[in-house]
Amino acid sequence: MIAESEPPIAPRPEGVTMVLNTAAQYKESSIETLENHVGVQVREETYDAKANKALVKLYQFSPHRCRPEILELVFAKAMMARPKADMSAILCICPHKLADSTPLLRRLGKCEQLVETSRFADFWEHARDIEVPGFAPHLRRFILGLLSQTFCTAPIDLVARALGIAVDDARALAAAPTPSSPLLPSTDPDVATFKPNPKNQPRQQRFSNPVHLDTLLSLFSNENNVFRAATTTKHHPQEAG
Repeated sequence: MIAESEPPIAPRPEGVTMVLNTAAQYKESSIETLENHVGVQVREETYDAKANKALVKLYQFSPHRCRPEILELVFAKAMMARPKADMSAILCICPHKLADSTPLLRRLGKCEQLVETSRFADFWEHARDIEVPGFAPHLRRFILGLLSQTFCTAPIDLVARALGIAVDDARALAAAPTPSSPLLPSTDPDVATFKPNPKNQPRQQRFSNPVHLDTLLSLFSNENNVFRAATTTKHHPQEAG
């Protein structure tokens, strides 16, 4: 239901390493090698951001060689890497014509916008039938981490909607979280409790030189006081003796 950690880095075959470390990364002939590497990442649920970005760059300059079904996988894998901004980087270099070339590519682009703006319930409406292995668990991991930075406690129905799961599943998740989860075990079936972290705790305001209220009020005790300081410091030229 929820991934325990971010996708592991994919081992690079010698051919992929050679492409990325030489001028071959700019050659159209390298496209097939990088496409095959994407397929391995999907099957083994690993991730290689550098290789995938290199492939999209080649698609940028050789759009006729783009395989939309591979680009769909690249988009999905980039989203699964959140909170890294890999998807934003991919969208910056991917020509709009390619990013808009299939319904799934358009939907993945929309999903990125919805996650970016924290519209999680709408995101799950668009993402439910995306069948890339690990897609939903990794996005739930990211969203749960984001909630933990916002809330100390949260209504269980809100957590369920944000994670795109049933309320009963959210209750089970909150009652017995895994060790890597940002949740603490909750005895209240209607509330999820998050582990304390620097972002979900009240911040104490500290002033090194506090200004007392009496001092501020004294400035306005007489309507002329605000002008008094200015008149006492006004420069008066000396009279000629």
